[in-house]
Amino acid sequence: MIEISFNHYPQFFTATILEWKHLLTNNAYKNIIVNSLKFLVKDGWVIIYGFAIMPNHIHLI
Repeated sequence: MIEISFNHYPQFFTATILEWKHLLTNNAYKNIIVNSLKFLVKDGWVIIYGFAIMPNHIHLI
């Protein structure tokens, strides 16, 4: 069970690629991002409520 502290609130994060180049079309790159997020969740660094990976940017909540 995940315990949420009242001192922390969900935040919306967006990261874009310089000049909006479509660098995230390759599944291998998307897998690197997903595996990195899984690692951060497993080690308790973040709680991820949802995310979206587009060809030129990502969103995280």
